[in-house]
Amino acid sequence: ERCGYGPKDRVLLHTRFRGTRYVVAMTPPLREEGIAEGMRVADASARAPNVSLEPLDAEGEREDRDALLGMFAQITPRVHSPSADVVAMEISRECTTDVRVEVCVESARSIAASCGHMCRIVVADDPLAAKAIAMHSARDVVVPVGEASRWLSSLPLSALQPSQELIRAWSSLGLRCVGDVAALDAASVADRYGKEGRRLWGIARGESNDLDGLLWRHEEGGACLVWSELGGATTTRQLLFVLPGLLRILVEKLRSRGHAVVCLRLTLDLEEGLPEHWDVRVGRPTQRLEALEVLLARRLEGLRLTAPVVRMGLEVRAHEPARDLQPGLSQRAERAYALPDLLARLYDRIGAEACFVPEPVERWFPEASWRPRLFGTSVNPLLSVCADPVAPFRTWEQKAARCRPSRLLATPKAIRIQLERGQIVRIWVASERFEVLDSRGPERIEGRWWSSIAKVSRDYWEIRIDHRWAWVFRTPSCSSLVIEQGGEWYLHGWFD
Repeated sequence: ERCGYGPKDRVLLHTRFRGTRYVVAMTPPLREEGIAEGMRVADASARAPNVSLEPLDAEGEREDRDALLGMFAQITPRVHSPSADVVAMEISRECTTDVRVEVCVESARSIAASCGHMCRIVVADDPLAAKAIAMHSARDVVVPVGEASRWLSSLPLSALQPSQELIRAWSSLGLRCVGDVAALDAASVADRYGKEGRRLWGIARGESNDLDGLLWRHEEGGACLVWSELGGATTTRQLLFVLPGLLRILVEKLRSRGHAVVCLRLTLDLEEGLPEHWDVRVGRPTQRLEALEVLLARRLEGLRLTAPVVRMGLEVRAHEPARDLQPGLSQRAERAYALPDLLARLYDRIGAEACFVPEPVERWFPEASWRPRLFGTSVNPLLSVCADPVAPFRTWEQKAARCRPSRLLATPKAIRIQLERGQIVRIWVASERFEVLDSRGPERIEGRWWSSIAKVSRDYWEIRIDHRWAWVFRTPSCSSLVIEQGGEWYLHGWFD
């Protein structure tokens, strides 16, 4: 209820699109008269005269709703707005007793009032059931567990918000209320009315759409997969609202087997285009629901949905037997336990190939003297036998014991050098000038004599500037495939 109107007032909230006004929301009396979202205001006024019209301030509504959701997050982080006039909160963890339920209801009411809202609060097993009861009740209701069907039975069919095709099909059978839908045979519902009919039939019978409506499947290798029908979710808040229920099912199944999660896959089926997948790795195998929620929430940060999400799936891609692990607070070795979790998040964000350490390789050519090694695998020592068949005949390479820089530039950078009496006294890197405090060299590196294009001949110096040692070289002739053009001297790395 918004703008100060009560549940018995006849008010339409509308917006304009391409010159035509459409209904965005309405009060319960108008919904009972057949007014629905998306209907033209002219048609709605003809069907239900004497209505008050309120124009939609889309930006103000969005800001107001975001602020309200932020306030409700004080009660539970699992909160979202499935439609313009509804806020849904999953409070099963916070409200384990009747007293706590009452506390949550009072807290929600006071928060709504502090933001200038009137509201109807209903606590039920299913969000849609709670909304249906709220729209047709004059007071707050706490529905006992498993008794939603009794409260829904006398409500009109429109309370379940079925599609126009489905409501026409039910009306043609003489169904008038939710109780009539609940009395239908399960097999006929599944055969004749599809997924929407099955979902609404389950709600009419008091079955929770949060957990019982999910599909469960065992894949090859013992992997687990659960799905949730979303019906066109457009925000990540809606996805985060459903995720705890999916995770709960997966974790309980794995716990029953004595296993823990290693890697999850989140799948979104969109109304348009191909499904989208994200793998979420866990640093250490875990059965902790809270830790998995945090990982998935971070993975969804900044996600832009290209189309409404029809359904969402969560799959355990990898798991292993659970091991009891009790880190000791006084043991310094336990500090390393956070590293696997950090690496898992980095792998998901930037890819495993971007997280590596350089491993030395015995090659004479500086650009080929290292190779990337995935972080976390063991470091191999330098090869005892060089793979270059010419190496045994180049004994001067084995005798050259100069160290190599820890930072090697991907592409050597052209610089200017000033010489005095054959010694380097100052250099210019870009527009900066540096005085050279010390220098060592030269060291000749040359090779690829068999190629007229990639032939290399370089004289390297180690020079000290501003308490740092740089690795520079001079080349009489070089290939554009190896270094930049524009000078004889080049900066190739730093000794950090």
